[in-house]
Parts: sequence; C-alpha cells; structure tokens
Amino acid sequence: MCIRDREKTFFDDCPRCKGSGRIKSIAMVTYEITEKLKTMLARNRGANIVVKAHPEIIDNLINDRVFEEIEKDYNTEISYLKDEELDMERYIIEKR
Repeated sequence: MCIRDREKTFFDDCPRCKGSGRIKSIAMVTYEITEKLKTMLARNRGANIVVKAHPEIIDNLINDRVFEEIEKDYNTEISYLKDEELDMERYIIEKR
C-alpha cells in the first residue's frame, strides 16, 4: 500500500474547512473505539458500556456489527448515543 492510499484510509478531508485540513477517517475512529472497548472489557468483563459519538461513527459501528460482536464476546451490554455536536474524531466511552 503506497503512502497516498494509506492516507486515504486513515484520513478524510475536514468538512469544517472544506478540505484544507485532514481528520481521521470514519474507519480509523471505528477501529480506535473497537480497540478501546476490547481493552476496557478485558479488564471489566460484563460491565455495561455507553459509547457517545458522532452519528456517522455510531452508524458505522452498528453497520460493521462491532457492538453486536463485542457484546457477545465479552458478555456485556453496549448502549450508544448519537451526538451531532461531537466532532467526527471525538467520542466518549463510559462504564455504567
């Protein structure tokens, strides 16, 4: 994979500045959240978790079945909140 392809995978044009800046891609943020959930739940199996993120991020997590698979693998319940006020790269993960 060349550098340009990698950059397209990991970063998107910033919607606020119309592409003069770069932000993490939806796929990259989804990956980060997935890894943080797994790490958190490895230490706290069965904990109930709330994920708060931009709607596009939450939709991607749902479509990729991330919540469903983690709930099954870690015997937990994950709730989510879609928050349009959060930037695409920002998210909050909390134990309930």
